Amino acid sequence: MFEAYVWRSPRVHTAAATASLAAKRGESRRLTFSESASAESDALMDLSSTGLKMLTQGWAPEVDAVLDLELRHPALRGSIQVQGRVKWVNANDDETFKVGLHFEEMRDTTKVALIQLIVLELGSTIYAPSGQVGFIAKNRDVAGSEERFYTVYTPRREKLGTVHQTGAGYALERTDHEGRLDFVTLLDALEFLFPEAVPIRVHPDVRAS
Repeated sequence: MFEAYVWRSPRVHTAAATASLAAKRGESRRLTFSESASAESDALMDLSSTGLKMLTQGWAPEVDAVLDLELRHPALRGSIQVQGRVKWVNANDDETFKVGLHFEEMRDTTKVALIQLIVLELGSTIYAPSGQVGFIAKNRDVAGSEERFYTVYTPRREKLGTVHQTGAGYALERTDHEGRLDFVTLLDALEFLFPEAVPIRVHPDVRAS
């Protein structure tokens, strides 16, 4: 269902997705991709096609409560309306709560929109013949720069490196090494990072997002 909670930053640095949730009519709270919660805003920690995890401060919904959620992203037309049932609540020592929600009764069109939102915020999946080996996300947070670059992560969402698109191809900066390595294609750089995964494929194509 839900994996054990481990904090990680949003893979796309813009963290443009926001959400609001309501447990009762007339009441709503704001959800944002953030490391911390406040009295006014909760932290959306992890998002999947089946549910989400969030961090709240000073309040917690009851287990089995149903929350109405509205997810938004500037690249999407309109918002995504979905209901989430509270599956678990874990209390922390600092009066914050980790909460796990499972989405219920979603239409197919809602599922498609939700997957699109996840791709926009969390990046594309890197596959080997044996299965998933990592993630890659296009970054859009360099103000005033036209440079395109991608951040690559392990399945546990640990950063492996950054691939910069250059006029001649792609330059890889590994997290555990200094300097850059040059490659002709993006896949060449990814195969260098995942040598055991060749041949690899990326879905959806991160270059088209």
